[in-house]
Amino acid sequence: MEEDSHTCRCPCRDQLPPNPKEGDLQDRVKKTCMTNNDVSQVWRGFLQETTLHGCKNAEDSQRGSVHRALWTLLVLGMLGGLLFTLFQSYKDFCEYRVISKTQINVEREMPFPAITVCNMNNIDVFEKNISQTLKNYLFNFTIYGNLPPVNWSDPKSRELEQLTLSYVNEHYSTNMSKFISAVRWRGTGEMTFKPVNAYVGKCFVANTNLTDVAKSTFEGRNGGLEMFLNIGDEGAIMEGDLTAGAMIFLHEPKEYARTLESGIMVAPGSSFFIDVRQTKYKYMPAPYKSYGDSYCVDVDSTYSYDGCMRAWASTQAATACNCTSVIEPLEIQEKYPDCSMRQFSECYVVAHGYFLKQTLREDFTACQKPCSYVRYDTGISFARYPSEPAGHYIVDLIRQQGYANVTVDYLRRNVILVKIYYDRFITQRVEYFPEVTINGILSSLGGQMGFFLGASLVTVAEIGQTLFMMLWTLLRKMMKYGGTNTKIASRK
Repeated sequence: MEEDSHTCRCPCRDQLPPNPKEGDLQDRVKKTCMTNNDVSQVWRGFLQETTLHGCKNAEDSQRGSVHRALWTLLVLGMLGGLLFTLFQSYKDFCEYRVISKTQINVEREMPFPAITVCNMNNIDVFEKNISQTLKNYLFNFTIYGNLPPVNWSDPKSRELEQLTLSYVNEHYSTNMSKFISAVRWRGTGEMTFKPVNAYVGKCFVANTNLTDVAKSTFEGRNGGLEMFLNIGDEGAIMEGDLTAGAMIFLHEPKEYARTLESGIMVAPGSSFFIDVRQTKYKYMPAPYKSYGDSYCVDVDSTYSYDGCMRAWASTQAATACNCTSVIEPLEIQEKYPDCSMRQFSECYVVAHGYFLKQTLREDFTACQKPCSYVRYDTGISFARYPSEPAGHYIVDLIRQQGYANVTVDYLRRNVILVKIYYDRFITQRVEYFPEVTINGILSSLGGQMGFFLGASLVTVAEIGQTLFMMLWTLLRKMMKYGGTNTKIASRK
């Protein structure tokens, strides 16, 4: 019996019950050997007929054992290389890297950006009685403001105690009709501006109606907006950067102008031609990263990230100081009283600046960053305005309307001509896509399988079929083996 066991190489004696009968032992050994022979026969059949390269050489019994061993190692090495590349592809996929694609589109018409324009000295005291105390207070908000802090116990400071910033903006701000003396849209039409409160004073904004955004229908200087600005420098006080001119901001109609951060400076006595270029950005939402290491979300078309940050910082500052400023959204102004000039300088400015800095932190999550936004870049050229003959002609026309004191020198110290337009109806679109996709992984899988093992999906089907047949053979024999045990037990 031991000879039969060694012949089929089945170490099955240990599995027999103690003191088996001789007939039982022969049946058990025979069935176990038949099972192993069936499984090995299926496996050898796979190695001889598979489309997997190299397996036939590793199984060929006509070749020497060294030759078969080398081919076996080669096939295993190629299989290891395939598994390694698949692991790298999966790892790259889980890192959620992105690539960008830039597309240039030629449009038939272009939506025009919203325009916010501010006088850089937007507190107008011409023909108005403003005290030196208030002038000194406002001067402290300039970049060179180094006057001593206001002594609130001084009787002269009581005036400031009774004033609010909304009162100053309402009574001393630049007059819109004087500042924006003329506007032409697309050569013949009009564009309506409306006042908005700035940090100190008022700015003026146009084209903010989301349901009726102005569109430029032809290219060039006459297809956009033309403005004549009069800064009224003789009636201004020193504020801001202590410069004379205007600031222009181009932004989406749903966004707020960042009047404290950026803008296009235009100087009096010049004409400025501002060529607008529109770029649209589209990022991938989470789990893909955007804006550095942050995540973005798909939001409503009316959502403003800058507006959300501004509202958050304003709410925090208003809560801390129990008052608010005229620059904040109406829903916040309705909840808190206006800050007095003392509250504004001692509390609100400090608190608002602190909370605005918090919105720039990487861990700031109160506002979601949008996955898409529009950026307006500009090209600027300028020249002196008006020319000598044009200056005298314009002065004569103005004097005929009853303004006898206007001179060419006055025009060059106060008047600015601004043209904003699309030179070409071309939109640049920058869109981000996953660097590694499921389709990419499947394509890579097919290529890597062919490169390492000469395999394909047919080979995968062959392997699956072989494994199924081997498993089925084992299960079938085990079921028969269980039936044999039952018969042996019944004989006892």
